[in-house]
Amino acid sequence: MSISESWMMGCFIVSVAGLFLLAKYVGKPRRATRPSLSDEGLSYSLSFVLVVPIIMAFCVLVVETVFIHMARIGVSYAAYAGNRSAAVWISAKPANVRSERIAQSVLTALAPFTWNRADILNPPSKNGLKTSPSFAAAYALLTHDSDESRTVPTADAVKRYLYASGRTGIHIVDDQGICTCKLNYTYRCLFGFAGRILDKDHKAPFEIEMTAEYSLPTERPGGIAEELGIDYYSE
Repeated sequence: MSISESWMMGCFIVSVAGLFLLAKYVGKPRRATRPSLSDEGLSYSLSFVLVVPIIMAFCVLVVETVFIHMARIGVSYAAYAGNRSAAVWISAKPANVRSERIAQSVLTALAPFTWNRADILNPPSKNGLKTSPSFAAAYALLTHDSDESRTVPTADAVKRYLYASGRTGIHIVDDQGICTCKLNYTYRCLFGFAGRILDKDHKAPFEIEMTAEYSLPTERPGGIAEELGIDYYSE
């Protein structure tokens, strides 16, 4: 049982216990001058206790659905950012240079849409660990003069960056001057109760696979437009 489910169950148990205590209080003999609760008030309390868990469950589902749609927007944006980076860096040598630059673009775009949490089953990728110091330095420089109360701390942003790297798969194809970037991201539901409903297999861990793909002409020499383009001689 997840934390959110335990919280909802605890609230329901407390509400039911309160209802029984209220019923016991109403049934006790009391002095005529002492104010008592009417049967109508008791019926309202019963309705409240029975309806509140349903309202809470509905609110949790709505919030989780919003998070899922935000993550889909982030995956689409990250795929486009990765494709733009790949169109320039696809001809870079050695090969690890291009993979690092493309991964850095994807993770930078995706980080705002991920969680600040540790994931033991999906540790940060090699490219994520290697490029995270550069991301941290750039983010700290960008937010140096910003209002701290309205800015995500650098440490929190780096954790999101690393979390995204462990759950993201990047596939680049360069064919006949067209560069295609396909991005796969595994979204982890924040609320276990909602994930049990929204996840297709309805089994823990509650995760949703998201995919986005973009294609752009490469900028290497002799590209689709037969223009000069960009080349690298770093070896």
